[in-house]
Amino acid sequence: MTSQPTNPIDRMILADSLDIALGGGCGLCDTEATHMCAGCGRCNCHNHTACVRPNTEQPVIEHTIRCETGPATVQARGYMPGLLVYRIPEHVDTDSPLRWRLGHYSGLLIAVAASEHEAHAGAHEIANRADWTGSAMEVRTAVVELADLYEDLAFVGCHHPEGGR
Repeated sequence: MTSQPTNPIDRMILADSLDIALGGGCGLCDTEATHMCAGCGRCNCHNHTACVRPNTEQPVIEHTIRCETGPATVQARGYMPGLLVYRIPEHVDTDSPLRWRLGHYSGLLIAVAASEHEAHAGAHEIANRADWTGSAMEVRTAVVELADLYEDLAFVGCHHPEGGR
């Protein structure tokens, strides 16, 4: 019988590896299902020089946001069609430590976060909640149970734009 780890860090690593394995990836080498080899479907535990990993790096696009001083252009990454993650400029919302934004391509602000990782995690968390390629009005109509959406976002470190300070 194997004993459970008592060190909090070891417990966190075990939980993360289990989560990856349950999602179809390999918990041994921490290869998520979306990063399995595009050629053979195997993880990083296997030697396979002819195969390649899928390109998951999203292109950077210019995105215009609305702020107190007028429009500003930021560099954003498209997490999935319709959702963008970006850092706000230094002159915007200067008293907020939550510098990262999860937004809709239309300019609709969905959530705020302290780190890029949290904003991307938020995008992942809500990816299946709506067809984010629709207009802002279509998204507002499609997303029901906003309290549940923001509860899920809070779980990964994202906050409602109005109350996230």
